[in-house]
Amino acid sequence: MGESITFKEAYCVSRRLERDEFERAFLREVLYPIGKPLSIPLLMLHPSFFRDELSLISKIGSASEFKDFVAHRNKLVDFTLYQIAPWRKVAGIRTSGRKLFKIGDKVDSKTFSNQ
Repeated sequence: MGESITFKEAYCVSRRLERDEFERAFLREVLYPIGKPLSIPLLMLHPSFFRDELSLISKIGSASEFKDFVAHRNKLVDFTLYQIAPWRKVAGIRTSGRKLFKIGDKVDSKTFSNQ
C-alpha cells in the first residue's frame, strides 16, 4: 500500500501549484463565477474577508483520508448555506456547493496514497 499524502499535496501536484498557493487557488476554483472578479480585490484590500472559508479550505487540504476530506468539505458547504451574510449569497460572493461536490466526485481513496 502507498504512503499517505494530504489532499493539498495531491491537488497542488495535479495543478502544478506551490503548496502555499493551495488555499487561494482552491477558493478561486469553488467560488461562484459571478464572485470571482470580486474575490481578487477583496483578498487584496480586505484579506480577512474570506477568513472562515480559507480556514475550512485549509482543513480540507490537511485531510489525509477520504472520510476527513468529506467531513471538512461538508462543513464548508454548510457554512456557505447557513452562516454567510445574505447579501453575499445574493451577490454570489460565496463558494459553490455544486463545485465542491464535483471536486469530491473526483476524489477517492487513491487520491490519498502515492501509488
